[in-house]
Amino acid sequence: HPDADFEILWHIDLGGAKWSPVGTKANPFTGEIEGGYFTISNFVIDTPNADGDMGFFGTFEGRVKELTLADVTVTTTADTQRAGLWCAHNNDGQFLRCGSATSTVTAAEAADNAAIGAIVGVNEGEFRNGTMGSSVTVTAAGKADVGGIAGYAKDGKIQFVKNEGSIEVTGGNKNVGLFVGSVEKKAEIKGCVYLGEKNTADGEIFTAYTGTGDREKVTASASSR
Repeated sequence: HPDADFEILWHIDLGGAKWSPVGTKANPFTGEIEGGYFTISNFVIDTPNADGDMGFFGTFEGRVKELTLADVTVTTTADTQRAGLWCAHNNDGQFLRCGSATSTVTAAEAADNAAIGAIVGVNEGEFRNGTMGSSVTVTAAGKADVGGIAGYAKDGKIQFVKNEGSIEVTGGNKNVGLFVGSVEKKAEIKGCVYLGEKNTADGEIFTAYTGTGDREKVTASASSR
């Protein structure tokens, strides 16, 4: 029911089940979820949808409030085009006060020019006010865009998001940043903080907020360690 509205009434433990990304380009998720500050936990995403997307959502055009994802493992395949814990492609959707904990996005192989983020693959919507504990590990990813929040910020806003996960990237000709791998002029990244235990590219510590693109769009103070 990708066009329906939902209300979460209690914590949900999926018991290690496999989760299929909700929403495709042809049939995106356009509904709303009221999270009630509850948590959906303990599941695996290891199979892309028909668009090559991996995440809790595939193509997302809806609205989610006050929901946390925890203990989630996202593992990409060679067919993956976009990957992120919360969604592969935020296409004018809205996440408000959403979070994550002890979750990972891992790409041992990914399609050339893939967008891989700890939170969202490609962002063209809004992600605001969230505390994340999501890590991203990418190896041999070709020309992938890799970020601690989003792989590629094409449009929209990422505001006041904190990520306490790690970023570790090796191999390939990639764009990697603490917040986003690549950012376009129409995107805005504001008030974000990275507090991960590790931020390395090919074994070297990096501190760039964005790997490439319009760096002036990253307007807020931030920190890393």
